[in-house]
Amino acid sequence: MPNINTEQVRQSLAMASDDVLLSMWKQVSKDGVQNLDYDIVKAFADEISERGLSHRLNERSENKMKITKRQLKQIIKEEKAKLVSEANPDGTISDDEEELEEQLMTEALTELDNIIATVREEAMRIGGPFRGPGMKIRIFMEMQDMIGKAG
Repeated sequence: MPNINTEQVRQSLAMASDDVLLSMWKQVSKDGVQNLDYDIVKAFADEISERGLSHRLNERSENKMKITKRQLKQIIKEEKAKLVSEANPDGTISDDEEELEEQLMTEALTELDNIIATVREEAMRIGGPFRGPGMKIRIFMEMQDMIGKAG
């Protein structure tokens, strides 16, 4: 992979219109983010978050990125490993802990938004207007229980 100047990428993203930024992200991430350069993903996440465009990532499109529970766990595991590896030798946390936590929060909430949107759409597709709402509630209750046990 050629050397990528992250600052140049950030400047290019900052100059792009909202639609172009989102289109670029959808194209870059269409095969998942696990093989992308961490700094590039962070640059996109920062720019999208700064502009308040996270909600637009869930809009229906043919290139909608979907993530499995396994992939989400892997992303969180990788982010946790990065945080641990950035600890100072004396065991204290790195200087950029707050930035990293904010990034992890943004990524996790974006993925959660994607999962919620998928459950809503699929429950209605599978169960229709009569059984879909109940199906959706049961799935959300299971998700809530799982999140409660994770803490």
